[in-house]
Amino acid sequence: MAARSLLAAAFLALAVPAVLCQAPGPAAPKGPPNVTAILEKGGQYTTFIRLMKATQQDTQLNSQLNNSFGSGYTVFAPTDNAFNSLKPGTLNKLSQQEQVSLVQYHILPQFYSLDSFETASNPVRTQASGSDGPYTLNITADSNSQVNVSTGVDATSVGTALRASMPLAVYSVDKVLLPNDLFGVKPPMPAPSASTKKPSKGSSVAQSPAGSADTAPTGAAAGGARVAGWSLAALILTAAGSLFQAHTPTGTTTTGAMAASPRLAILLVLLAASSALAAEQKAKAKPAPGPAGEADAAPTTDVNKALKDDQFSEFKQLLHDTRVDTQINAQLTDSYNGLTIFAPTNAAFDKLKAGVLNGLSPQEQIQMVLYCVLPRFYSLSMLGTLDGKVNTQGSGHDGPYKYDIKRAGNNVNVSTGVNSMLLGSPVSKEFPLAIYPVDKFPLPYELFGPKPPTPAPAPAPAPSKSKTKKHKKSTGIAEPPVADDSTPSDNQKAAAAPGAGVAATRWVAALSVLGAAVLGGLF
Repeated sequence: MAARSLLAAAFLALAVPAVLCQAPGPAAPKGPPNVTAILEKGGQYTTFIRLMKATQQDTQLNSQLNNSFGSGYTVFAPTDNAFNSLKPGTLNKLSQQEQVSLVQYHILPQFYSLDSFETASNPVRTQASGSDGPYTLNITADSNSQVNVSTGVDATSVGTALRASMPLAVYSVDKVLLPNDLFGVKPPMPAPSASTKKPSKGSSVAQSPAGSADTAPTGAAAGGARVAGWSLAALILTAAGSLFQAHTPTGTTTTGAMAASPRLAILLVLLAASSALAAEQKAKAKPAPGPAGEADAAPTTDVNKALKDDQFSEFKQLLHDTRVDTQINAQLTDSYNGLTIFAPTNAAFDKLKAGVLNGLSPQEQIQMVLYCVLPRFYSLSMLGTLDGKVNTQGSGHDGPYKYDIKRAGNNVNVSTGVNSMLLGSPVSKEFPLAIYPVDKFPLPYELFGPKPPTPAPAPAPAPSKSKTKKHKKSTGIAEPPVADDSTPSDNQKAAAAPGAGVAATRWVAALSVLGAAVLGGLF
Protein backbone atom coordinates (compact mmCIF):
# COMPACT_ATOMS: atom_id res chain seq x y z
CA MET A 1 0.00 0.00 0.00
CA ALA A 2 2.79 2.34 0.87
CA ALA A 3 4.51 1.49 -2.41
CA ARG A 4 1.40 2.38 -4.39
CA SER A 5 1.02 5.71 -2.56
CA LEU A 6 4.65 6.54 -3.27
CA LEU A 7 4.19 5.65 -6.95
CA ALA A 8 1.08 7.85 -7.26
CA ALA A 9 2.82 10.77 -5.59
CA ALA A 10 5.77 10.44 -7.94
CA PHE A 11 3.46 10.30 -10.95
CA LEU A 12 1.65 13.48 -9.96
CA ALA A 13 4.94 15.24 -9.17
CA LEU A 14 6.12 14.52 -12.72
CA ALA A 15 2.79 15.34 -14.41
CA VAL A 16 2.10 18.75 -12.80
CA PRO A 17 5.34 20.43 -14.02
CA ALA A 18 4.66 19.06 -17.52
CA VAL A 19 1.23 20.65 -17.50
CA LEU A 20 2.60 23.95 -16.26
CA CYS A 21 5.15 23.99 -19.09
CA GLN A 22 2.28 23.77 -21.56
CA ALA A 23 0.63 26.89 -20.18
CA PRO A 24 1.10 29.97 -22.38
CA GLY A 25 3.75 32.42 -21.17
CA PRO A 26 3.44 36.20 -21.02
CA ALA A 27 2.66 37.98 -24.25
CA ALA A 28 5.68 38.89 -26.35
CA PRO A 29 6.63 42.59 -26.25
CA LYS A 30 5.30 44.68 -29.08
CA GLY A 31 7.48 45.89 -31.88
CA PRO A 32 8.51 49.51 -32.48
CA PRO A 33 5.62 51.95 -32.05
CA ASN A 34 3.92 53.47 -35.07
CA VAL A 35 3.17 57.15 -34.51
CA THR A 36 0.45 57.25 -37.18
CA ALA A 37 -1.42 54.31 -35.63
CA ILE A 38 -1.20 55.92 -32.19
CA LEU A 39 -2.66 59.20 -33.47
CA GLU A 40 -5.38 57.42 -35.45
CA LYS A 41 -6.38 55.55 -32.33
CA GLY A 42 -6.68 58.90 -30.52
CA GLY A 43 -9.42 59.90 -32.98
CA GLN A 44 -9.01 63.69 -33.10
CA TYR A 45 -5.68 64.27 -34.86
CA THR A 46 -6.59 63.88 -38.55
CA THR A 47 -5.13 67.25 -39.57
CA PHE A 48 -1.82 66.58 -37.82
CA ILE A 49 -1.68 63.10 -39.38
CA ARG A 50 -2.31 64.57 -42.81
CA LEU A 51 0.42 67.18 -42.27
CA MET A 52 2.90 64.55 -41.09
CA LYS A 53 2.21 62.42 -44.16
CA ALA A 54 2.45 65.40 -46.53
CA THR A 55 5.91 66.22 -45.18
CA GLN A 56 7.03 62.55 -44.86
CA GLN A 57 7.72 63.09 -41.17
CA ASP A 58 5.62 60.07 -40.19
CA THR A 59 7.88 57.82 -42.26
CA GLN A 60 10.96 59.57 -40.92
CA LEU A 61 9.95 59.24 -37.27
CA ASN A 62 8.88 55.61 -37.62
CA SER A 63 12.22 54.85 -39.26
CA GLN A 64 14.08 56.49 -36.38
CA LEU A 65 12.02 54.60 -33.80
CA ASN A 66 12.76 51.33 -35.59
CA ASN A 67 16.50 51.87 -35.94
CA SER A 68 17.53 54.05 -32.99
CA PHE A 69 18.75 52.99 -29.56
CA GLY A 70 19.17 56.58 -28.47
CA SER A 71 17.18 58.64 -26.02
CA GLY A 72 13.76 58.24 -27.64
CA TYR A 73 11.32 60.88 -28.94
CA THR A 74 8.46 63.02 -27.67
CA VAL A 75 5.60 64.32 -29.86
CA PHE A 76 3.23 67.17 -29.04
CA ALA A 77 0.13 66.36 -31.13
CA PRO A 78 -2.26 69.28 -31.79
CA THR A 79 -5.91 68.30 -31.95
CA ASP A 80 -8.16 69.08 -34.90
CA ASN A 81 -9.72 71.89 -32.85
CA ALA A 82 -6.24 73.37 -32.41
CA PHE A 83 -5.81 73.59 -36.19
CA ASN A 84 -9.36 74.94 -36.62
CA SER A 85 -8.54 77.82 -34.29
CA LEU A 86 -5.72 79.04 -36.57
CA LYS A 87 -6.35 81.98 -38.83
CA PRO A 88 -7.61 80.89 -42.27
CA GLY A 89 -4.77 80.22 -44.69
CA THR A 90 -2.07 79.90 -42.02
CA LEU A 91 -0.82 76.55 -43.27
CA ASN A 92 -1.32 77.28 -46.95
CA LYS A 93 0.90 80.35 -46.71
CA LEU A 94 3.84 78.21 -45.60
CA SER A 95 6.25 76.77 -48.12
CA GLN A 96 6.88 73.04 -48.19
CA GLN A 97 10.12 73.50 -46.25
CA GLU A 98 8.36 75.63 -43.62
CA GLN A 99 5.67 72.97 -43.21
CA VAL A 100 8.41 70.42 -42.59
CA SER A 101 9.90 72.72 -39.93
CA LEU A 102 6.48 73.19 -38.34
CA VAL A 103 5.97 69.44 -37.95
CA GLN A 104 9.53 68.89 -36.71
CA TYR A 105 8.93 71.67 -34.18
CA HIS A 106 6.36 69.40 -32.49
CA ILE A 107 8.89 66.57 -32.08
CA LEU A 108 11.60 66.48 -29.40
CA PRO A 109 14.65 64.25 -30.00
CA GLN A 110 14.40 62.85 -26.47
CA PHE A 111 11.85 60.84 -24.51
CA TYR A 112 10.15 62.84 -21.74
CA SER A 113 7.75 61.43 -19.17
CA LEU A 114 5.50 63.98 -17.49
CA ASP A 115 7.73 63.93 -14.42
CA SER A 116 10.95 64.41 -16.39
CA PHE A 117 9.65 67.68 -17.88
CA GLU A 118 10.33 69.25 -14.48
CA THR A 119 14.06 68.79 -15.02
CA ALA A 120 14.13 69.87 -18.67
CA SER A 121 16.81 72.47 -19.39
CA ASN A 122 15.49 75.43 -21.37
CA PRO A 123 15.57 76.18 -24.19
CA VAL A 124 14.62 72.66 -25.27
CA ARG A 125 15.76 71.57 -28.72
CA THR A 126 13.30 70.15 -31.25
CA GLN A 127 13.81 68.11 -34.40
CA ALA A 128 13.79 71.39 -36.32
CA SER A 129 16.68 72.75 -34.26
CA GLY A 130 19.36 70.46 -35.63
CA SER A 131 22.46 70.23 -33.48
CA ASP A 132 22.46 73.82 -32.26
CA GLY A 133 19.94 75.89 -34.20
CA PRO A 134 16.75 77.89 -33.60
CA TYR A 135 13.21 76.45 -33.30
CA THR A 136 13.45 75.79 -29.56
CA LEU A 137 10.76 75.54 -26.86
CA ASN A 138 10.50 76.65 -23.24
CA ILE A 139 8.97 73.96 -21.02
CA THR A 140 8.03 74.55 -17.38
CA ALA A 141 6.08 72.67 -14.70
CA ASP A 142 4.08 74.44 -11.99
CA SER A 143 3.44 73.39 -8.39
CA ASN A 144 0.45 71.27 -9.48
CA SER A 145 2.68 69.25 -11.85
CA GLN A 146 1.02 70.90 -14.83
CA VAL A 147 3.44 71.10 -17.76
CA ASN A 148 3.35 74.25 -19.91
CA VAL A 149 4.95 74.74 -23.31
CA SER A 150 5.82 78.19 -24.72
CA THR A 151 7.08 79.07 -28.19
CA GLY A 152 7.44 82.83 -27.82
CA VAL A 153 4.32 83.27 -29.97
CA ASP A 154 1.80 81.13 -28.10
CA ALA A 155 1.68 78.85 -25.06
CA THR A 156 -0.35 75.82 -24.04
CA SER A 157 -0.54 73.06 -21.46
CA VAL A 158 0.39 69.45 -22.07
CA GLY A 159 -2.74 67.32 -22.05
CA THR A 160 -3.51 63.62 -22.23
CA ALA A 161 -0.71 61.15 -22.87
CA LEU A 162 -1.64 58.97 -25.85
CA ARG A 163 1.51 56.97 -25.17
CA ALA A 164 4.15 57.49 -22.48
CA SER A 165 6.54 54.54 -22.59
CA MET A 166 10.06 54.42 -23.96
CA PRO A 167 11.01 55.06 -26.76
CA LEU A 168 8.02 57.27 -27.71
CA ALA A 169 5.83 59.67 -25.75
CA VAL A 170 2.86 61.35 -27.46
CA TYR A 171 1.00 64.15 -25.66
CA SER A 172 -2.11 65.96 -26.79
CA VAL A 173 -2.01 69.78 -26.96
CA ASP A 174 -4.93 72.11 -27.65
CA LYS A 175 -2.89 74.65 -29.63
CA VAL A 176 -0.62 74.40 -32.63
CA LEU A 177 2.92 75.28 -31.53
CA LEU A 178 3.86 78.25 -33.71
CA PRO A 179 7.63 78.75 -33.80
CA ASN A 180 8.85 82.28 -33.23
CA ASP A 181 11.24 81.81 -36.16
CA LEU A 182 8.26 81.54 -38.55
CA PHE A 183 5.46 83.49 -36.85
CA GLY A 184 7.26 85.93 -34.55
CA VAL A 185 7.70 89.64 -35.15
CA LYS A 186 10.41 90.17 -37.73
CA PRO A 187 13.21 92.51 -36.56
CA PRO A 188 13.66 95.75 -38.52
CA MET A 189 16.25 95.76 -41.26
CA PRO A 190 19.60 97.02 -39.90
CA ALA A 191 20.91 100.31 -41.23
CA PRO A 192 23.82 99.98 -43.66
CA SER A 193 27.09 100.07 -41.80
CA ALA A 194 29.54 102.91 -42.37
CA SER A 195 32.27 102.12 -44.83
CA THR A 196 35.54 101.16 -43.26
CA LYS A 197 38.33 103.63 -43.85
CA LYS A 198 40.99 102.11 -46.03
CA PRO A 199 44.64 102.49 -44.99
CA SER A 200 46.53 105.13 -46.90
CA LYS A 201 48.91 104.06 -49.58
CA GLY A 202 51.83 105.59 -47.74
CA SER A 203 51.23 103.67 -44.56
CA SER A 204 54.33 101.87 -43.45
CA VAL A 205 52.44 99.23 -41.43
CA ALA A 206 51.94 96.11 -43.53
CA GLN A 207 48.98 93.84 -42.78
CA SER A 208 50.25 90.31 -42.45
CA PRO A 209 48.04 87.27 -42.95
CA ALA A 210 46.16 86.08 -39.89
CA GLY A 211 48.23 83.81 -37.73
CA SER A 212 51.47 84.50 -39.58
CA ALA A 213 53.04 86.34 -36.66
CA ASP A 214 52.98 83.24 -34.46
CA THR A 215 53.68 80.68 -37.14
CA ALA A 216 57.04 79.49 -38.36
CA PRO A 217 57.94 76.70 -40.73
CA THR A 218 58.30 73.37 -39.02
CA GLY A 219 61.99 73.02 -39.99
CA ALA A 220 62.85 76.47 -38.68
CA ALA A 221 61.03 75.75 -35.42
CA ALA A 222 62.97 72.52 -34.92
CA GLY A 223 66.27 74.21 -35.74
CA GLY A 224 65.57 77.07 -33.33
CA ALA A 225 64.71 74.62 -30.56
CA ARG A 226 67.92 72.68 -31.21
CA VAL A 227 70.03 75.85 -30.99
CA ALA A 228 68.24 76.93 -27.82
CA GLY A 229 68.75 73.54 -26.21
CA TRP A 230 72.48 73.34 -26.87
CA SER A 231 72.86 76.99 -25.81
CA LEU A 232 71.27 76.06 -22.50
CA ALA A 233 73.73 73.18 -22.18
CA ALA A 234 76.68 75.54 -22.77
CA LEU A 235 75.40 77.98 -20.13
CA ILE A 236 75.06 75.22 -17.56
CA LEU A 237 78.59 73.98 -18.23
CA THR A 238 79.99 77.52 -18.03
CA ALA A 239 78.20 78.12 -14.73
CA ALA A 240 79.53 74.83 -13.40
CA GLY A 241 83.09 75.77 -14.33
CA SER A 242 82.79 79.11 -12.58
CA LEU A 243 81.43 77.39 -9.52
CA PHE A 244 84.38 75.02 -9.35
CA GLN A 245 86.86 77.85 -9.80
CA ALA A 246 85.21 79.86 -7.00
CA HIS A 247 85.52 76.97 -4.55
CA THR A 248 89.03 75.88 -5.53
CA PRO A 249 91.63 76.50 -2.73
CA THR A 250 94.65 78.67 -3.50
CA GLY A 251 97.32 76.76 -5.28
CA THR A 252 94.88 74.11 -6.50
CA THR A 253 94.09 73.91 -10.19
CA THR A 254 90.60 73.69 -11.61
CA THR A 255 91.45 70.30 -13.02
CA GLY A 256 92.01 69.06 -9.51
CA ALA A 257 88.67 70.43 -8.40
CA MET A 258 86.94 68.75 -11.29
CA ALA A 259 88.66 65.51 -10.37
CA ALA A 260 87.44 65.94 -6.79
CA SER A 261 83.81 66.19 -7.97
CA PRO A 262 83.44 63.86 -10.99
CA ARG A 263 79.87 62.83 -10.17
CA LEU A 264 78.61 66.43 -10.08
CA ALA A 265 80.27 67.21 -13.42
CA ILE A 266 78.79 64.17 -15.13
CA LEU A 267 75.35 65.00 -13.71
CA LEU A 268 75.48 68.54 -15.07
CA VAL A 269 76.54 67.32 -18.52
CA LEU A 270 73.70 64.79 -18.65
CA LEU A 271 71.22 67.44 -17.53
CA ALA A 272 72.32 69.81 -20.27
CA ALA A 273 72.15 67.12 -22.95
CA SER A 274 68.69 65.93 -21.87
CA SER A 275 67.37 69.50 -21.90
CA ALA A 276 68.59 69.98 -25.45
CA LEU A 277 67.11 66.69 -26.65
CA ALA A 278 63.77 67.37 -24.92
CA ALA A 279 63.49 70.76 -26.60
CA GLU A 280 64.24 69.21 -29.99
CA GLN A 281 61.69 66.40 -29.56
CA LYS A 282 59.02 68.87 -28.43
CA ALA A 283 59.55 70.92 -31.57
CA LYS A 284 59.21 67.82 -33.75
CA ALA A 285 56.03 66.68 -31.99
CA LYS A 286 54.27 70.04 -32.28
CA PRO A 287 51.51 69.71 -34.92
CA ALA A 288 51.85 71.88 -37.93
CA PRO A 289 49.12 74.48 -38.45
CA GLY A 290 46.40 73.79 -40.99
CA PRO A 291 44.83 70.49 -42.03
CA ALA A 292 47.60 68.35 -40.50
CA GLY A 293 46.70 69.69 -37.05
CA GLU A 294 43.02 68.80 -37.49
CA ALA A 295 43.53 65.05 -37.61
CA ASP A 296 42.28 64.53 -34.06
CA ALA A 297 39.26 66.81 -34.41
CA ALA A 298 35.94 65.53 -33.06
CA PRO A 299 33.80 63.61 -35.57
CA THR A 300 31.40 65.84 -37.45
CA THR A 301 27.70 65.99 -36.62
CA ASP A 302 26.94 68.47 -39.41
CA VAL A 303 26.19 66.89 -42.77
CA ASN A 304 26.72 70.17 -44.61
CA LYS A 305 30.28 70.47 -43.31
CA ALA A 306 30.96 66.85 -44.21
CA LEU A 307 29.78 67.55 -47.77
CA LYS A 308 32.10 70.53 -48.17
CA ASP A 309 33.47 69.40 -51.55
CA ASP A 310 32.10 71.32 -54.52
CA GLN A 311 31.10 68.07 -56.21
CA PHE A 312 28.16 67.78 -53.76
CA SER A 313 26.75 71.30 -54.17
CA GLU A 314 23.52 70.17 -55.87
CA PHE A 315 22.89 67.42 -53.32
CA LYS A 316 23.49 69.90 -50.48
CA GLN A 317 20.96 72.25 -52.03
CA LEU A 318 18.39 69.44 -52.23
CA LEU A 319 19.07 68.53 -48.60
CA HIS A 320 18.47 72.13 -47.60
CA ASP A 321 15.34 72.59 -49.72
CA THR A 322 13.71 69.50 -48.21
CA ARG A 323 14.96 70.27 -44.68
CA VAL A 324 16.35 66.75 -44.44
CA ASP A 325 19.75 68.21 -43.51
CA THR A 326 18.26 69.50 -40.24
CA GLN A 327 16.74 66.12 -39.57
CA ILE A 328 20.06 64.34 -40.22
CA ASN A 329 21.97 66.67 -37.90
CA ALA A 330 19.45 66.08 -35.12
CA GLN A 331 19.88 62.31 -35.53
CA LEU A 332 23.67 62.54 -35.54
CA THR A 333 23.52 64.38 -32.22
CA ASP A 334 21.12 62.01 -30.47
CA SER A 335 21.51 58.58 -32.09
CA TYR A 336 23.81 55.75 -31.05
CA ASN A 337 23.48 54.07 -34.45
CA GLY A 338 24.91 56.75 -36.69
CA LEU A 339 24.00 57.23 -40.36
CA THR A 340 25.30 56.31 -43.80
CA ILE A 341 24.71 58.50 -46.86
CA PHE A 342 25.05 57.62 -50.53
CA ALA A 343 25.76 61.14 -51.82
CA PRO A 344 25.11 61.75 -55.54
CA THR A 345 27.73 63.99 -57.12
CA ASN A 346 26.95 66.88 -59.44
CA ALA A 347 27.82 64.53 -62.32
CA ALA A 348 25.08 62.17 -61.08
CA PHE A 349 22.55 65.01 -61.25
CA ASP A 350 23.69 65.82 -64.78
CA LYS A 351 22.92 62.24 -65.85
CA LEU A 352 19.26 62.56 -64.85
CA LYS A 353 16.76 63.17 -67.61
CA ALA A 354 15.70 66.79 -67.91
CA GLY A 355 12.85 67.68 -65.57
CA VAL A 356 13.03 64.52 -63.44
CA LEU A 357 13.30 66.36 -60.12
CA ASN A 358 10.95 69.16 -61.11
CA GLY A 359 8.37 66.57 -62.09
CA LEU A 360 8.26 65.22 -58.53
CA SER A 361 6.00 66.58 -55.83
CA PRO A 362 7.66 68.05 -52.71
CA GLN A 363 6.75 64.89 -50.80
CA GLU A 364 8.40 62.71 -53.46
CA GLN A 365 11.52 64.88 -53.38
CA ILE A 366 11.74 64.35 -49.62
CA GLN A 367 11.31 60.62 -50.18
CA MET A 368 14.15 60.61 -52.73
CA VAL A 369 16.51 62.30 -50.29
CA LEU A 370 15.54 59.95 -47.45
CA TYR A 371 16.25 57.08 -49.85
CA CYS A 372 19.90 58.18 -49.96
CA VAL A 373 20.27 57.75 -46.19
CA LEU A 374 20.70 54.47 -44.29
CA PRO A 375 19.64 54.59 -40.62
CA ARG A 376 22.93 53.04 -39.40
CA PHE A 377 26.65 53.69 -39.70
CA TYR A 378 28.31 51.29 -42.14
CA SER A 379 32.00 51.13 -42.90
CA LEU A 380 32.90 49.77 -46.33
CA SER A 381 33.80 46.39 -44.81
CA MET A 382 30.45 46.28 -42.98
CA LEU A 383 28.58 47.03 -46.20
CA GLY A 384 30.42 44.14 -47.80
CA THR A 385 28.86 41.73 -45.31
CA LEU A 386 25.30 42.72 -46.28
CA ASP A 387 23.49 40.50 -48.74
CA GLY A 388 19.91 41.36 -49.58
CA LYS A 389 17.37 44.04 -48.81
CA VAL A 390 18.53 46.93 -46.62
CA ASN A 391 16.25 49.55 -45.06
CA THR A 392 16.67 53.25 -45.76
CA GLN A 393 15.32 56.30 -43.96
CA GLY A 394 12.47 56.20 -46.45
CA SER A 395 11.48 52.65 -45.46
CA GLY A 396 9.91 53.50 -42.12
CA HIS A 397 9.36 50.53 -39.79
CA ASP A 398 9.27 47.85 -42.48
CA GLY A 399 8.08 49.47 -45.67
CA PRO A 400 9.37 49.76 -49.22
CA TYR A 401 12.19 52.01 -50.48
CA LYS A 402 14.96 49.48 -49.84
CA TYR A 403 18.33 48.70 -51.45
CA ASP A 404 19.79 45.43 -52.63
CA ILE A 405 23.42 45.63 -51.46
CA LYS A 406 26.08 43.03 -52.35
CA ARG A 407 29.86 42.82 -52.41
CA ALA A 408 31.48 43.37 -55.81
CA GLY A 409 35.17 42.46 -55.57
CA ASN A 410 36.83 45.04 -53.36
CA ASN A 411 33.83 47.34 -53.64
CA VAL A 412 30.10 47.25 -52.92
CA ASN A 413 27.30 47.28 -55.49
CA VAL A 414 24.09 49.11 -54.60
CA SER A 415 20.97 48.33 -56.63
CA THR A 416 17.61 50.07 -56.46
CA GLY A 417 15.77 47.88 -58.96
CA VAL A 418 15.93 50.77 -61.45
CA ASN A 419 19.66 51.51 -61.52
CA SER A 420 22.79 50.33 -59.74
CA MET A 421 26.10 51.92 -58.79
CA LEU A 422 29.44 51.30 -57.09
CA LEU A 423 30.53 53.35 -54.11
CA GLY A 424 33.33 55.90 -54.34
CA SER A 425 36.01 56.56 -51.74
CA PRO A 426 34.35 57.76 -48.51
CA VAL A 427 34.55 61.48 -47.77
CA SER A 428 33.53 60.78 -44.17
CA LYS A 429 34.28 57.44 -42.55
CA GLU A 430 34.35 58.16 -38.83
CA PHE A 431 31.39 57.31 -36.61
CA PRO A 432 28.65 58.57 -36.49
CA LEU A 433 28.57 59.55 -40.20
CA ALA A 434 29.75 57.64 -43.26
CA ILE A 435 29.41 59.31 -46.67
CA TYR A 436 30.12 57.52 -49.96
CA PRO A 437 29.98 59.39 -53.29
CA VAL A 438 27.93 57.74 -56.04
CA ASP A 439 28.05 58.69 -59.72
CA LYS A 440 24.34 57.94 -60.24
CA PHE A 441 21.34 59.25 -58.39
CA PRO A 442 19.68 56.29 -56.60
CA LEU A 443 16.22 56.06 -58.16
CA PRO A 444 13.75 54.18 -55.92
CA TYR A 445 11.72 51.51 -57.66
CA GLU A 446 8.54 52.77 -55.98
CA LEU A 447 8.85 56.11 -57.81
CA PHE A 448 10.63 55.20 -61.06
CA GLY A 449 9.93 51.49 -61.58
CA PRO A 450 7.40 50.28 -64.18
CA LYS A 451 3.86 50.79 -63.02
CA PRO A 452 1.68 47.65 -62.90
CA PRO A 453 -0.97 47.49 -65.63
CA THR A 454 -4.39 48.78 -64.72
CA PRO A 455 -6.64 45.81 -63.95
CA ALA A 456 -9.45 45.17 -66.45
CA PRO A 457 -12.87 46.29 -65.25
CA ALA A 458 -14.95 43.54 -63.69
CA PRO A 459 -17.79 42.22 -65.86
CA ALA A 460 -21.18 43.73 -65.17
CA PRO A 461 -23.40 41.53 -62.98
CA ALA A 462 -26.16 39.60 -64.75
CA PRO A 463 -29.58 41.24 -64.53
CA SER A 464 -31.79 39.89 -61.80
CA LYS A 465 -34.62 37.59 -62.98
CA SER A 466 -37.09 38.85 -60.41
CA LYS A 467 -37.74 42.57 -60.71
CA THR A 468 -40.35 42.71 -57.98
CA LYS A 469 -38.11 41.47 -55.20
CA LYS A 470 -37.16 44.24 -52.84
CA HIS A 471 -34.01 44.24 -50.74
CA LYS A 472 -34.20 45.42 -47.20
CA LYS A 473 -31.88 48.35 -46.60
CA SER A 474 -29.30 47.97 -43.87
CA THR A 475 -29.73 50.50 -41.12
CA GLY A 476 -26.40 49.78 -39.45
CA ILE A 477 -23.39 52.09 -39.90
CA ALA A 478 -20.14 50.36 -40.63
CA GLU A 479 -17.51 51.38 -38.11
CA PRO A 480 -14.01 52.24 -39.33
CA PRO A 481 -11.31 49.72 -38.50
CA VAL A 482 -9.58 50.39 -35.21
CA ALA A 483 -5.92 51.31 -35.70
CA ASP A 484 -3.34 49.35 -33.80
CA ASP A 485 0.32 50.09 -33.25
CA SER A 486 1.27 46.42 -32.94
CA THR A 487 3.07 44.50 -35.64
CA PRO A 488 1.55 41.55 -37.61
CA SER A 489 3.72 39.12 -35.68
CA ASP A 490 2.18 40.37 -32.42
CA ASN A 491 -1.33 39.74 -33.76
CA GLN A 492 -0.38 36.23 -34.86
CA LYS A 493 1.05 35.48 -31.41
CA ALA A 494 -2.06 36.86 -29.76
CA ALA A 495 -4.26 34.67 -32.00
CA ALA A 496 -2.18 31.60 -31.16
CA ALA A 497 -2.42 32.21 -27.40
CA PRO A 498 -6.07 30.94 -26.98
CA GLY A 499 -5.14 27.70 -28.76
CA ALA A 500 -2.28 27.13 -26.37
CA GLY A 501 -4.61 27.78 -23.45
CA VAL A 502 -7.15 25.20 -24.71
CA ALA A 503 -4.41 22.61 -25.13
CA ALA A 504 -3.18 23.24 -21.59
CA THR A 505 -6.72 22.87 -20.22
CA ARG A 506 -7.17 19.51 -21.93
CA TRP A 507 -3.88 18.28 -20.47
CA VAL A 508 -4.95 19.33 -16.98
CA ALA A 509 -8.32 17.56 -17.33
CA ALA A 510 -6.78 14.37 -18.67
CA LEU A 511 -4.12 14.20 -16.00
CA SER A 512 -6.69 14.95 -13.28
CA VAL A 513 -8.84 12.00 -14.40
CA LEU A 514 -5.79 9.75 -14.63
CA GLY A 515 -4.60 10.84 -11.18
CA ALA A 516 -8.04 10.26 -9.69
CA ALA A 517 -8.18 6.76 -11.19
CA VAL A 518 -4.74 5.91 -9.81
CA LEU A 519 -5.54 7.23 -6.36
CA GLY A 520 -8.92 5.40 -6.38
CA GLY A 521 -7.19 2.16 -7.19
CA LEU A 522 -4.70 2.71 -4.43
CA PHE A 523 -7.20 3.52 -1.75
